[in-house]
Amino acid sequence: MEGVELRRLSNLLQEELIKGLERLGYKTLNYIQVKSLEASRHYQNILIVAPTGAGKTEAAILPVLRDLINEGGEPIFAIYISPLRALNRDIYDRMIELFQMFGFEAEIRHGDTPQKTRKKIAEKPPHFLITTPETAQFLLVDKRYREKLRNIRWVIVDEVHELLDDKRGAQLSLALERLRLIAPNLKIIGLSATLKDPYTALRLLSGRRGGTVIEWQERKIYEISIEELGNEANLEERVEKVASYCRDGGVIVFTNTRDTAELIGRILTHEYGLNVRVHHGSLSRAEREEAERLFKEGRIDAIIATSSLELGVDIGYARLVVQFGSPKQAIKLVQRVGRAGHSLLEKSRGVIVPLFLEDAVESAVLARRSVNGDLEEQAPHEKPLDVLAHQIAGLVLEYREISLEKLYDVVTRSLPFENLSLKELIDLLEFMRSIGIIRFSNGNITMGRRTISYYYSSASMIPESFSFDVVEMASRRIIGSLDYSFASLIGKGKIIILGGKAWNVEEVDIEANKVYVTENIHEFGEPPIWTGMTLPVDRKVAREVASLYRRIAENMSSSGELEKLRRMYGLPEEAFKKTVELVGKTLEALGTVPSEKNTLVELVRNRDKTLVLVHSYLGTKGNNLLAFLLADAYRGYTGSSAKYFSDPYRVLLVSESYVPPGKLREILVEGLKWKLRFLSDVIRESNSYLIEFTHVASKMGIIDIKKSRPEPGVLSNIRRKLVGTPVDAEAIRATIFEHFDLRSVEEFLQDIERGKRPIIIKELNDLTPLAQLIFEKPTVKAGVVASDIPASGIIQAIIKRIENSHVLLYCINCGQWWQTIKVADYHLFSKCPRCGSRALAVLRPYEEEKIKILEKWRRKENLSADEKKFVEKARQSASLVLSYGYPAVFVLAGHGVGPTTAKNILSKGVSMEALARNVLQAEANYTRTRKYWEE
Repeated sequence: MEGVELRRLSNLLQEELIKGLERLGYKTLNYIQVKSLEASRHYQNILIVAPTGAGKTEAAILPVLRDLINEGGEPIFAIYISPLRALNRDIYDRMIELFQMFGFEAEIRHGDTPQKTRKKIAEKPPHFLITTPETAQFLLVDKRYREKLRNIRWVIVDEVHELLDDKRGAQLSLALERLRLIAPNLKIIGLSATLKDPYTALRLLSGRRGGTVIEWQERKIYEISIEELGNEANLEERVEKVASYCRDGGVIVFTNTRDTAELIGRILTHEYGLNVRVHHGSLSRAEREEAERLFKEGRIDAIIATSSLELGVDIGYARLVVQFGSPKQAIKLVQRVGRAGHSLLEKSRGVIVPLFLEDAVESAVLARRSVNGDLEEQAPHEKPLDVLAHQIAGLVLEYREISLEKLYDVVTRSLPFENLSLKELIDLLEFMRSIGIIRFSNGNITMGRRTISYYYSSASMIPESFSFDVVEMASRRIIGSLDYSFASLIGKGKIIILGGKAWNVEEVDIEANKVYVTENIHEFGEPPIWTGMTLPVDRKVAREVASLYRRIAENMSSSGELEKLRRMYGLPEEAFKKTVELVGKTLEALGTVPSEKNTLVELVRNRDKTLVLVHSYLGTKGNNLLAFLLADAYRGYTGSSAKYFSDPYRVLLVSESYVPPGKLREILVEGLKWKLRFLSDVIRESNSYLIEFTHVASKMGIIDIKKSRPEPGVLSNIRRKLVGTPVDAEAIRATIFEHFDLRSVEEFLQDIERGKRPIIIKELNDLTPLAQLIFEKPTVKAGVVASDIPASGIIQAIIKRIENSHVLLYCINCGQWWQTIKVADYHLFSKCPRCGSRALAVLRPYEEEKIKILEKWRRKENLSADEKKFVEKARQSASLVLSYGYPAVFVLAGHGVGPTTAKNILSKGVSMEALARNVLQAEANYTRTRKYWEE
């Protein structure tokens, strides 16, 4: 789409503004910039939707500057609200010269602004004020700003897509209604990346009023490919692929978590000699800004980032985006890949490096949906009561008294609250009155004893977070800490990684803010995550993955049709071949394939365990809720607890109690229906509810977790007392909105009852290959292994894990050589390069410092009892390696497996499956008895 020359826009821009733009290097304006200038003359509310690099900032600023020049407006003429502080500085740097050219001032005001600068801005406000949603809350009630706010003609809201399904968006929507009471002729321009439903986003900003949406007319061209899988167990192979793309520079590598970004950044720097920088929200602003500057100047090869670079920070030209692992959401993939390419007319290229087989399938589905513009829907919070309570306090602070009728009218103009009933508002007001935030009588609301302190302490809707201590049960020592919100994702049976070790979660004590753990038998586990870092897979994506599996099964006999499917989804040949084989084996085992058109359940009795796996395809949040409800129903029917696990495609229950297919069918229908009927009671038992309750209680002025953690037992008493209150109601609503997908589960049950998804229960000796894909997800895989279920998929996982473990080899014969190696690389080091001996002791890498003990032994010096024990251990392990070779190294790499145990294992057989099973059992025994051993 060609731009329009500035000289041809004299009907939309003043001559002086045209000349000013020309001095800054502008020659043309593009489609959305011209349309914005036109629409701003006729509409009060405008939403501009376009990909990254479309010039949305100029499209919003130019109408403001044009009106400012025309009217000679008084400060504060416009406010620019961005949800990210880093964007505030970026906008300021890009626009300050344009404003100053015409004698106007621009300033930034947010939480990090020094007090001296705040005072200066309050005393002499600028024409153009850049701020955040939270700081806007303080400006509305600040007497120093009150008169200046009456001058406001424009509000620009950036990154609307980030606010749409967030409580910050609901808060801003009500804040804009409050601002309109002060400045009735307010005009609003919203800026957003591509959205599924832009008109909902417009209504978030405009309330009941009209407006228009300006969308980029030409479809942005994306080219997204999926890398071949290769060796699924080899992380280094995947990072090497990333490195190959980074060598030519100009690459942004996106990861889904901050710890992954740090890991990849470290490997690329130290192992591949690349000059890269890491960029995420837990780094200081100075670190992030330096990374942005170095990338923009072309002085680094790549920048490794999380969602911190999805937003519109200007980092210059990127030729390619590499996504490490599935992006989980099409809308995220579009935003990330859209950062590649210098302009909208240039093709944006992206590469996804999948981490395992279903990761590749999921990535292919997401890439196809991204290119076709089939994005996830984003819905605003509906009636968030903690947001409403804070805004009520703000209105009371502003006007000192407001009638119930007026309050209800103002509040229900906002999209998130348009369906709020008068009774719901009155109930909330009565509750706020009972805790001293307001006074409410005779239909009028006035200030209470806590109005001021409550409003200022609860202005941010970003969840407060503090950490749990992680305590080892055996020694009672604190080994580290976890983010508070992480507690909603863990429970007994989960595995976490901390300090380089895997830990089995034995108990999560929400009241005492402690997680009790024991060291786990393997290296699988879930690394701690920072707040807000999990990305759910949408149910429509899960259904399309199910559909793809079904279509593969339906075309197994036609190589031509299968090739069409492969090309349609852009799956690399080897990954697609593995997928076809997996579907074929599942089809052979079941006679059908799990899909979006059935409810296929696998029932497996394995020694003293029962496995129930439901192929449900409800997405992350839907399956989170389904797993939770089914586990509760299973317990109700059997009297025995069931561990539950889920991924976006299936749900797994593990119990010691077996139920026959008929009873299982009853649990799936009647049990699920019963639990949905009493959903609130069930949800109150979840960790997710406990977390949301804490946040809501904080935002509604019940507790102050910014100052200190709640004392043990305090939260329990508070929760019991507040059941049935607005705090409890909002905690339940927020739990469902943030963690669960109630609609998916309700529709799932309806489809079963109507026969649209008939239940098919198959009793098997082992889970099918498609079911075993649940073990690819670290959180689920860890929980199942911890339950001592040696399914074939787990055995293969154990083999891969040990093969990728490291050991220290030491030549007992000459004592002149030692080397830390990966177990799988033993064939490269099967004999000493110095003397040729195969008598190699197998030690732990951390035991390298103990080599000096072996040197003392070789010099025939006196040894202590412990030193003699270590020498004997080394000699025995070398003897085993001499006799068995690789199998001995494999077994000795097991956690807690010494020479005596290894000898016993090796005597039972040396097939890889037998070794893995026996190592697993030995590791389990070691873990159970470890606390009695002297370290």
